[in-house]
Amino acid sequence: MFDAHVAISAHGADTVALEAAHPEQSKSIPCRSNDGQQLEAQVIPFQYTFLRKSTNIRILEIKPDEPNSEIDVVLHEREIEDECPYHALSYVWGSPNFTHKVYCSEGYIKVTENLHEALRLCRRLDLSILLWVDAICINQADVDERSRQILLMRRIYSGSQWVFVWLGYEMPSDAKAYDFIRHTVETYSERLNGSWDDALEIRKISCDILSSATEEIMCSLTDFFAKNWFSRAWAYQEIICAPNATFSSGPLDINFEYVGNFARLWEALGFKFNLYSVEAQTALSQTSLIVIIRDHFLLEQRSEHTLYKLAKRTRLRLATDSRDKIYSLIAIASDKNALPFPPTYDITTEVLFESFAAHRVRSTRSLDIFECCITQPNETDCASWVPDWRQSHGLIIGTGINPEKEPFTAFGTSCWDPTNMIENSTLAVDGVRLDHLQDLLTPRMIYRTLHKRDWVNDYLPIYKDRQSLINESMGLTQKSKRFKSDEETWQAWWQTLIGEKKDEMVRASADYERLVRAYQMTIDGYINENLDVESHNTLEELKIESRINLMAHERSFCLTADGRIGWVPKFSVRGDIVSIMRGSPVPVIIRPAEKPDQYYMIGQCYIHGIMDGEAVAGRENQIEKMYLV
Repeated sequence: MFDAHVAISAHGADTVALEAAHPEQSKSIPCRSNDGQQLEAQVIPFQYTFLRKSTNIRILEIKPDEPNSEIDVVLHEREIEDECPYHALSYVWGSPNFTHKVYCSEGYIKVTENLHEALRLCRRLDLSILLWVDAICINQADVDERSRQILLMRRIYSGSQWVFVWLGYEMPSDAKAYDFIRHTVETYSERLNGSWDDALEIRKISCDILSSATEEIMCSLTDFFAKNWFSRAWAYQEIICAPNATFSSGPLDINFEYVGNFARLWEALGFKFNLYSVEAQTALSQTSLIVIIRDHFLLEQRSEHTLYKLAKRTRLRLATDSRDKIYSLIAIASDKNALPFPPTYDITTEVLFESFAAHRVRSTRSLDIFECCITQPNETDCASWVPDWRQSHGLIIGTGINPEKEPFTAFGTSCWDPTNMIENSTLAVDGVRLDHLQDLLTPRMIYRTLHKRDWVNDYLPIYKDRQSLINESMGLTQKSKRFKSDEETWQAWWQTLIGEKKDEMVRASADYERLVRAYQMTIDGYINENLDVESHNTLEELKIESRINLMAHERSFCLTADGRIGWVPKFSVRGDIVSIMRGSPVPVIIRPAEKPDQYYMIGQCYIHGIMDGEAVAGRENQIEKMYLV
């Protein structure tokens, strides 16, 4: 590997000097030096010793040797503040089978095949390499040490000189993906930081890029972004904190700046859905977001990156230990007290998730956590009001109902004190039961994945589904007795379709109504083959399509018994209750539990006409205590 290996090996010669300069701070296990030690190391498992200080870390030294020989290492204990130049490895543990070994003089350490291959490719012929690797530098059998080291992760990765991202063995398609990413970024580098107002120029760039993206290249890009590393929970923190990073697949490598800027450009041009798998689309979006967050971290602008927001953004990422869905983000979160206790692996996943949710409710005096409740009550061991971060279903990041810039206020602006509202996994809230569900459309899974740019197999089903959604939701709206004219029906329908409210707050711009009409005509034109999809898609229409997709994904368009229309979670059923609750910015769907006054939280919803406190007025005497279990 080119840049990565140059960077990693550049400081290998400093190893001896570092040990000599800080002999009292370096506890090393020397490498094998004779046949007796070699034989012993081959049969005895390595025994870790306790770190002398809670803020100390271990650094792995990989001894030089031939590429196919056994891997000899030394572990050095260092204070994290030491000026010890080292590099860090970011990788996927892969299969939990520890089938390979690395050797110290006092024993062997078992590692996975994926890690063994990464270490082998990091090793040099003539220089020692100093590397931080979680599976080796942390005693994985020591729960207390693992818990303490979590808080050091940001400093470990930001303190490294280079982060080597190991994506696994080279795939046949990798070379084309690397070359296309590098060429695209170099060609359009000026556009990345420029204005996106010139529609003609943007269309030209789009056509140029897509014309060069052959079927083979699109497959290679999909394979690249679908690699397991992009869905790993810990990788999010590691790449954000990295001062420099290189991605490597076997002998191929590419700097992260290329990958990140490519993701930004690809998504800005609306090409994300041209990738052939949802996994690749999600990875590209998250990589684009990581570029922005990395810039914030480098500029020390971290205030908006709370643990809760980071958990929402990374919900689709995977972790071998479910507790790491939260713990992997603590070191980079802006709110250091987002948990009521330090990280510990001595508690269950359910206790962690409930503690996180309860602390969020108490500290923010808000029930916005309901937006992350997306499971059926019988699918999880957590209380229904507690987000189970293990579950994501078909979630698309960014599909929350409540806009951040101008949030809804379904219960008005009344104050709420949740201090004593949580006991024995039950959340007590004040709320009003407004309505119940009567008719629901089939929930959608809005994944726009285009294969081989085939009109019949790709575009046509997508736009037929959009047309069906438009027609069926309008039909359901017209059944309502609440709207007194065709114009009133139209206004309620289009605002609900995109989940925006057009009033004095102007959440929906004046252009949105026109764009919805234009989008309807465009869909009909596509299906009747009067319009060409690739040449006619405009950024304005993509904005409307994106908004409809975000509202419709994993939700059902509904009609309530009282004639209201809206979007409800896909697990909603006829008879479920529409409620507004003190502390919740938007209405919610609840379902009666086994005991009186107890309910299951089904999730947030958008119900036209009750999003900004309209339903509270005159119903103060209907407010009751509800217990969510």
